[in-house]
Amino acid sequence: MANKRISQLPPASSPLAGDTLLPVELTTGDTKRATIDSLGFLQAGAGTALRTTQNKLRDVLSVKDFGAVGNGTTDDTAAIQAALTAAVASFSELYFPTGIYRVTSNISVPRTNNVQRGFNISGVGKYYDSVILLDGANVTTGLTFASSGPGVYQYWGTISNIHFLCANGAARAVTFSYAHAPRIIDCAFGGAAGTALFLGNCNQPVVSGCFFLNNGTAALAQARVDLCTAVTWSDNYIATGASGAVAGLDIDRTNTGLFIGGAIETTGIGIRICVNADSVTGCNDISICAINMENVSPCYIRAGNGWGGAGQGVRNLSIENCRGYTSGSTTTTIGIDLTSCREVNILRSPFGLSAGATASINLNGTNNVGVNIGPNLTSFGVSTPWVRANGTHVVDASPQYSWSSLWMPVELAYIYRNPTTSTLDNQILAAQGGLYNVIAVENSGATTVNRTAAIPSANGYRLTIIALNGNTTIAHLGGGGTGQFRNRSGANITLTANQCLEYRYNGNDGNWSQVA
Repeated sequence: MANKRISQLPPASSPLAGDTLLPVELTTGDTKRATIDSLGFLQAGAGTALRTTQNKLRDVLSVKDFGAVGNGTTDDTAAIQAALTAAVASFSELYFPTGIYRVTSNISVPRTNNVQRGFNISGVGKYYDSVILLDGANVTTGLTFASSGPGVYQYWGTISNIHFLCANGAARAVTFSYAHAPRIIDCAFGGAAGTALFLGNCNQPVVSGCFFLNNGTAALAQARVDLCTAVTWSDNYIATGASGAVAGLDIDRTNTGLFIGGAIETTGIGIRICVNADSVTGCNDISICAINMENVSPCYIRAGNGWGGAGQGVRNLSIENCRGYTSGSTTTTIGIDLTSCREVNILRSPFGLSAGATASINLNGTNNVGVNIGPNLTSFGVSTPWVRANGTHVVDASPQYSWSSLWMPVELAYIYRNPTTSTLDNQILAAQGGLYNVIAVENSGATTVNRTAAIPSANGYRLTIIALNGNTTIAHLGGGGTGQFRNRSGANITLTANQCLEYRYNGNDGNWSQVA
């Protein structure tokens, strides 16, 4: 092609290698020799530096750089495996352009260098833009981010804006094991024949802005956190589970976790805590805050599994500003179901229950210790007991304290079993947090509680005593004196089983008296 300018030459029919020689026509009219790798790139703006185009393009890896097609039918497993291996080795970001990338077996992401650097995986968006299609029963753990061995924690980065879609029996989308600071942000998980997202032995994991739909089985929740520390779960939406899915979220053998915001609906039990745990390791310092739950069954939150002694299942559990709704054919019979829990605080969390419901709060067995309830924990929609302890109604149908009257601002409620003199004194003295205070006393039989301590308080304060199961007598061994409990005739106070009495403090004479 003599006597032709370079601009007049036909284009290359296939990509050229980086070391391919090609002529370059300069603006001066001269012709120079160059390789593709040496072509320059200059970013717009002041202070920019000239780089080669090859260097610029290597800022981000794309799965298509490794042969992935993304058409939904081609098997992209090997290409994605190669891309992930390269991204980990170079601490680079791996990008999934718009497409459907089919994976037919587990992908293990290698990581043996325990340096404090991670890598990121990102896509275009979580709703059918960048889709990883995990296809078939050979997919059991999905994309697996694991360390070189148990107890060796590796640093990971962020997975964001990816839709993980399981099909044809694929059991799981993503697994993290012995990972430090993994972050799963704005991703979607759907169709898993098991737990779609599993975090095991992770330190400081973050899951935020994610969407779960049609995952789980009769034994497995849609998502699970197990043996983790310092978990942040925020603003996630767990929608309708697969048919028969047991729960939306399982939290097991985990220390310190904040689960805040978002919603859970139509997916078996909303949240299970320490239900799958072994007989040695429980959960500690778990906070459930501001999560709306709707049409779950049979309860919104279930904590503890009944093994071990008092409080060995879940310790330091806080449930605050949550709300539950039920409608249609869903049967929600319990708000919060507790077994073997210690130091539980339930605040400002109303739950709607179905007809024939059991209770807003159900205390199973005798191993729940230090359960504090209030203010404004209520049930609504049906006339159901407020609290049921070991099968017995509390605040059942009393004219003064039916379920509906508990919209009043109850500050503290102590569920207390077989109290001694000193422990009941301590509980009553502690119940000074606000205008209304409630103490529930459960006894295995008729019990007399002798107490002599005065109860300092302010004029108009009220204290409610609820007796469960057996009769309870509060006797006064020290004679009279300000602060002592008295019934209307000045005698000891006796409550029959399931009876609820209210007392009011009179600042004029310094005594508590029964309210008519």
